Formats: sequence, structure tokens, C-alpha cells
Amino acid sequence: MEPTSPARQRLRLVRRIGVGTAYACFLWVALVTGGFLSLELLPGGLVSLDTAQLLGMAVGLPLLISAFGAAALGIMLALAFWRERPLLVNLACVALLVLLFRLEGSGAMSGREAFSGATLCLAVMLAVFVRWVAFSRSGPER
Repeated sequence: MEPTSPARQRLRLVRRIGVGTAYACFLWVALVTGGFLSLELLPGGLVSLDTAQLLGMAVGLPLLISAFGAAALGIMLALAFWRERPLLVNLACVALLVLLFRLEGSGAMSGREAFSGATLCLAVMLAVFVRWVAFSRSGPER
């Protein structure tokens, strides 16, 4: 086995960091979206309206902004590393999530249908991440 050049080793390191960052971005989007979706399952009288508004402004808004940023970065990295097919699956799931929320907001789809579709998208995104961590050679260092 011949030794690899330093440039080739640097390229592998950049690829590993870029792909790992893309998977982490899509995981963050899945976790934040799943957290917001799980709030719909809570009973209505669990917290007062004032507490819910405070939590929404203090916690929810920064999480939502960070999820939008992570989605944008994940999309750019997925397009940059397009040969990594699971990243394209995550990209499609994010696009489908945006479409589902848009259809539900316009009234073309019921909330229950949008919730079911979003839950399926999140399950696929989490399964892709678990597959990358557990089975891929390009997964995180052990």
C-alpha cells in the first residue's frame, strides 16, 4: 500500500468534516422540528398562555432561527458533497417538510395530514443519521 500525499490527506479531512457537518445540520433541523411537533401533542391546559408566550419568544424563536441556518448550511453542503447519497435524501426531506408546512398553512392540507407527513420525514432523517453513525466508513471517528 503506497503512502498518500499530504494534499490528498487534507482533502479527505475536509470531506470528512464537511460531510459530518452536513449530517449534524440535518440532525439539528430534525430535532428542532420534532420538538415543535411534539408540543402539539401536549394537553392544552398544561401551561398558562403567558408562560407559553414567554417560552415561545425566549426559547422557540432562537431555536427556529438556528434551525433555518442549519437547514441552509446543510443544503449547501449536501449539494457540495452530492455523491453522498444519504445527504440528498435529507435534502429531499427538508424540502418536503417546507412543502408540507406551506400546504398546511394555506389550508390545502389538514393539520393531521401535515403532522403525519412531517413525522415520516423526521423519522427518515433520523434513520439516515443513525445509519451514517453506525455503518458508514465516513462516520465520526471512533
